[in-house]
Amino acid sequence: MNIGNHSRIIICGISGAGKTTLARNLSRKHGHKALHLDQYFWLDNWTKRPGDEFFNLLDQETDEEKWILEGALLKVVRRYVSKSDLIIWMRPNRMVAIYRILKRVVTNYGKVREEFAPGCYEKLDIAFLRWVWNYPKNKNAELEKIFREAGVKVIIM
Repeated sequence: MNIGNHSRIIICGISGAGKTTLARNLSRKHGHKALHLDQYFWLDNWTKRPGDEFFNLLDQETDEEKWILEGALLKVVRRYVSKSDLIIWMRPNRMVAIYRILKRVVTNYGKVREEFAPGCYEKLDIAFLRWVWNYPKNKNAELEKIFREAGVKVIIM
C-alpha cells in the first residue's frame, strides 16, 4: 500500500482485521512510528491503564511528525482523528475477523505478542469474541459520522 505524503495515519476497525500487521508493514516501509494501542491501553496481566495516563502517553506520541496509530477503540479514533491526515478503515467480514483471532490464539497462546504490553499473554476470551462479533453493529455508524465530520481522507479495506 502506498500512503503517499501522509504522515499521521490512523488504522482502525474490527479486531482481527489485520490492523497490526498493516501498521507494522507501513511503519517499516515508510519510517513512521507504529503506535499499537494494546501497548498503551493495557498494563501487566490485562489490567487497564488509567484513562488519563493512557491519553497522556498517546498525546505525547501523536505530537510527533510521523506516526501510525492502530487499534479498535472508538474513543481513540474520536480524539485523534483531527491530528490525522489519513484514515485506513479495515472492514473485513465478521467471520473472517473471528477466524483470524482464533488462528492467532492457537498460534500464540500463552505468549506475549510484540504489539502487546508486557505480561499480556495471548488467551481465548469469549467476552472479547462477543465484542468483536458486535463491533460492526455497535461501532460502524459512529465511525462513519466521525470521519464525515472530520473531513479526513478515508481508505476502506
